[in-house]
Amino acid sequence: MTGFKVWFSYEDEEVELDDLNLDTTVSALRKIIHEGKIFHFPYGTSQTDIQIGTMSGDKFEKYKARNTLDDIQYKMGDTLFVKVKKSKVSDNSSIPTLNLSIIENSERVIKWDYNPYTTTAQWSCTAILVRMEQVPFAEGAFRKAYHLQDLSRAEAQGRYVAKIGKKPSPRASYFEDVKMQMIAKKWADKYNEFKPPKKIDFLQSCVLEFVDRTSNDVICGVEPYVEGQYRNAVSANTSSGGLKPPDTRERSKSKSYEIERERQEKKKEQSSWDINSIKLIDTIKGYHNTSALCICDNQVFTGYSDNSIRVFEYKNKTLELTQTLKGHEGPVESICYNDQYLFSGSSDHSIKVWDLKKLGRCIFTLEGHDKPVHTVVVNDKYLFSGSSDKTIKIWDLKTLECKITLEGHQRAVKSLCVSGHASDDNTIKIWDIDTHRCLITLEGHNATVQCLALWEDKRYLLSCSHDQTIRLWSWADAGVGSVVASSEQINNDENR
Repeated sequence: MTGFKVWFSYEDEEVELDDLNLDTTVSALRKIIHEGKIFHFPYGTSQTDIQIGTMSGDKFEKYKARNTLDDIQYKMGDTLFVKVKKSKVSDNSSIPTLNLSIIENSERVIKWDYNPYTTTAQWSCTAILVRMEQVPFAEGAFRKAYHLQDLSRAEAQGRYVAKIGKKPSPRASYFEDVKMQMIAKKWADKYNEFKPPKKIDFLQSCVLEFVDRTSNDVICGVEPYVEGQYRNAVSANTSSGGLKPPDTRERSKSKSYEIERERQEKKKEQSSWDINSIKLIDTIKGYHNTSALCICDNQVFTGYSDNSIRVFEYKNKTLELTQTLKGHEGPVESICYNDQYLFSGSSDHSIKVWDLKKLGRCIFTLEGHDKPVHTVVVNDKYLFSGSSDKTIKIWDLKTLECKITLEGHQRAVKSLCVSGHASDDNTIKIWDIDTHRCLITLEGHNATVQCLALWEDKRYLLSCSHDQTIRLWSWADAGVGSVVASSEQINNDENR
């Protein structure tokens, strides 16, 4: 039977799966979603915790595990909704009784292991005794590494490295790190079954929770100890705690490290930048995730996940915070401006208009989108906005009213530029501003088109995508006048 695509929605995420057919059961879909780590589920979520169904108004109607896509009468373009029933790690009733005899300098811990190889991949826990050194033997940017001995095993087999955050971290983050590493290990094992020229592997890892401690160091991630010198990492922190692996001859114990090192070296060779000419001038720290950035003369406007916009002024080679704009009820995802106004689009479904000369005042709120606004751009007459509701709205700058709504994309509109636009259906659509017609759909990307830019006096369009490519489009000979472009996310198999 010919395979087809099915859309799944979990919370604010949407994902499309290929090569399914009408005989595929809901149970099989749960397994694919769970083992593939397609959505960011809470730690401890097992396959049986995942529910698949449909939404009838605000009510979720669950399908039975044995139902097939044919049974539920799935139609191309429909969306199946995913929900999580419960999380097992937080269930204290599953923690074993700690009737262990204390050995000198030992500590009681709960050891959490994640097994991705079972059908209902889940967490299991045991009570053990360990002895951990009080002083770290190495540290990275985010975590410290301690020698740890599992006293339930022989000395040579029970040597581990415990990694504890320098600053208090959410308990869930340790479980997520270990779960991610164990799932990676599972898929590495499957890859090695094909006998590649160079195998890959990930170290077995687990989470330890100290029972008798009262300080912040009550939880840690643990991996087997590998002989060698641990060095500080200059890259971002990973589940390995920000520490580079030891430089050891026992390559078979940590082949994943060797592959990462080769990848970094290859990246350096491919780089065409003159790094000696690039200098860091200033760094701004201490704020929430930055989701939007806009530069106007000597001012920098940044949108944050805490629903605010911060205004920085560039003075004497430093960025100084001058103002914080508040008003949105969701993260600010896009910012643009003209000579009068600053416009901000947010996941609260609205666009706010700020007086550029008196920034503390929001003078108007544009409402009309039914889902988060991902992108806003402006020209001399209109403001354009793209949203997860699959539409582009054109707003008249004189009246600040919605003049027209452009429909045509199958998924969220993620990027716009005047004279072209991008979306989650992997396509770019070119719209005529005057007639409001879609002139042409550009196909070629195999994943979400994330952003667009015009180049060389708007003769060329540049598009970058999650398919790891940047494409250059020319319309100089196409007779295209005043247009807006957009993009979205369907897999175009014929273009691969």
